[in-house]
Amino acid sequence: MRILHLPADVAGMPAGLAEGERRLGHDSRILTLTRPKFGFPTEYCLDLDQRSRVGRLFTYAATLTRICRSFDVYNFNFGSSLLHFPDRGLYYRDLPLYRSGAKRVFTWQGCDARQRDTTVARIAERQGESAVSSCIDPRCGGGRCGPRQDDIRRRSIAAAARHADHMFAVNPDLLMVLPPGASSFLPYAVADYHAITPKEGPFCPNDTVHIVHAPTDRICKGTDHILSAIATLREEMGDRLRFTLVSGVTYREARRIYATADIFIDQMLTGWYGGVSVEVMRMGIPVVAFINPEHLALTPPAFADELPVVATGPAGLTAKLRQLIADRDGLSELGARGMAFAERWHEPSRVASHLLATIDSRWGTRLW
Repeated sequence: MRILHLPADVAGMPAGLAEGERRLGHDSRILTLTRPKFGFPTEYCLDLDQRSRVGRLFTYAATLTRICRSFDVYNFNFGSSLLHFPDRGLYYRDLPLYRSGAKRVFTWQGCDARQRDTTVARIAERQGESAVSSCIDPRCGGGRCGPRQDDIRRRSIAAAARHADHMFAVNPDLLMVLPPGASSFLPYAVADYHAITPKEGPFCPNDTVHIVHAPTDRICKGTDHILSAIATLREEMGDRLRFTLVSGVTYREARRIYATADIFIDQMLTGWYGGVSVEVMRMGIPVVAFINPEHLALTPPAFADELPVVATGPAGLTAKLRQLIADRDGLSELGARGMAFAERWHEPSRVASHLLATIDSRWGTRLW
């Protein structure tokens, strides 16, 4: 079967799925409009940001001619497609052009579907530590989120639903805004999963704890809360606490740093964990993140029961880190649980098989 992922590679999800699909024997390829930010592999890169307006028009036409009859499954990621210009009121104009009988699926990944107004409204009804979200901060997303962007996202979802055979959400809270009955949760797949090796050496060598945080967006990830907790612990531990904020390095260098961690902190506001946590769990390193109970309840029961991410919000982060640091043997146990969880729920061929089986039961095996 021939599968095409387009039109971007956000967080390595298309690369991970394509890797899994190839392991299952399928011809799976990736098309991107521009070069992927972290250098993920792509078979077709249109380099639109380097072309003139006329050049872009020619490239669009030539690409559509090349791909619209060539694949059995089209997987549109991050809420977009080849001809999707929502700022101009043009939604997924290429979707009717793909051959009849081909499957069209969408993989939604976060702020392509999440809406600020509905998220803030839900937060207003919460109490305690779960009453947090990056959507509260008007700076999140570069300040772009607001009524107009919410409207665009709602219109995009409605337009996609008219053509999609199914929609997948890698962040379970997105199921609150995607069409019920036509959408389901899909665990992350990450690029080069099988190249990730377990952490070498013992945890906390020389009685020093290394904590790592790698935010792609500091406001969205709640980095200020994490830095505050680290500052408090440094006053208590001095040089026995080492902290690395990963930023401005290559994808390969970032993975090298992750492998030196004793504890990895993903985020404190979004309510779920990202693809980077899958990489770290694969290494056998404990992950700390804010896991919103409402989001967790939208995942399969077995998945929720087995999730090894150490859950805490901003208010409880310092105390939770103290507990982890005090139990060095527990770090090793958590790391082992993370490795098993990653293999059970995030191994690319398993995720790809589940996705294909959801589209057509003849094409794969579901995870649940």
